[in-house]
Amino acid sequence: MNEFLEVRDRALAHYAKRLRYLAQDKDEQIQAGNDIIKNDLFAFADKVQKLVGERRESYITDNSRIICDAISCYLKDLEQSKKVVCDKLSFVSPIFEGLDKELETVKAALADIL
Repeated sequence: MNEFLEVRDRALAHYAKRLRYLAQDKDEQIQAGNDIIKNDLFAFADKVQKLVGERRESYITDNSRIICDAISCYLKDLEQSKKVVCDKLSFVSPIFEGLDKELETVKAALADIL
């Protein structure tokens, strides 16, 4: 499988997971939307999850905005996680070989679709 498709699938799975997490969040502002926003988040997470592993060109084209959003979300979350770890280590930056490689790959994937 090509590298872009692998990254895309990881990003879509991550995005679906984040949407489900938000739907269950106890944040007061999210709760104010009642079950309507929760149902929308769960439904959208299901739609995103169904894109994982999808290879039909028409399906991918029709959902390109979702794919782009998923990759963007994945990139931002990876960068934020790296920053949080460095902050917790008093700004010492350990070597993140796997994470740095993934960040590079995700940035390239995002550049390809923008």
